[in-house]
Amino acid sequence: MANFNLVVKYFLGLGVNERAPDHTTLTTFKNRILENGRLKAYEELLEEIIKIALEKGIKFAPFRW
Repeated sequence: MANFNLVVKYFLGLGVNERAPDHTTLTTFKNRILENGRLKAYEELLEEIIKIALEKGIKFAPFRW
């Protein structure tokens, strides 16, 4: 949706000609970190992102496999 709707692009801070990240962006990022033996750094970054989200009032649904 973000690639085709200008209002959504504006909300996300994307330029008119910019493409939104796709579903592989975080996976690619994670794989690069893991390949370089930086699992601890990845986990700390993820914990910080979750902490900020919770502080902003974002609620997470329970995860089920």
